[in-house]
Amino acid sequence: MCSNHFQHLSGVSILGLTNLERMAVTESKTLLQRRYYDQPEGEDMVGKLIATNKWAVVFGVAFSTVDVLLYSRTKGYLATMSRYLKFTAPLVGVATAFTCGTFLSTRMRGKDDNWNYMVGAVASGGVLGAAMRCPQRGLFACGAFCLAAWVKRLSIEEGWVFFPEIIKGQGDFNTRKHDWSIVPDGTRGWTRGN
Repeated sequence: MCSNHFQHLSGVSILGLTNLERMAVTESKTLLQRRYYDQPEGEDMVGKLIATNKWAVVFGVAFSTVDVLLYSRTKGYLATMSRYLKFTAPLVGVATAFTCGTFLSTRMRGKDDNWNYMVGAVASGGVLGAAMRCPQRGLFACGAFCLAAWVKRLSIEEGWVFFPEIIKGQGDFNTRKHDWSIVPDGTRGWTRGN
């Protein structure tokens, strides 16, 4: 008998998990690490929903916290939770509408182009207008989201990024945290003492 306690026999480990279950456990560990462009358009809708909605939840909770602490100053748990839902739920709805609209348009049309992003943008603008109970704002949001979606899609096709990674120079407040061994030392005004 092998001394390895986790030896797999016919696809089942001693712990009682099949290989498929272990893959599911591994997937759940990386659930929040998913990104929208990990898979091509029209594939992995759940992964794309997680990627967009995690940012919607983060911004919704952050904005709601500022609102609760600085503006509305709610009293009680129910009033506080309703303020959190007032800001977070529409953002999650907008992200979900964009993702689902883009995914379904890509699957139905069979093409990966700008029009899929436009369908998602119009869907998300409609959700925002319904959440705000103002059709004019929804129409404006549709136009703004369409413009943003077109620019984002253009950036993907041409290979440029909105916010490039910032390259920091030597000598900031966190210098002790960085390894500068591959960076040559600059000139120093030192003189040799007598």
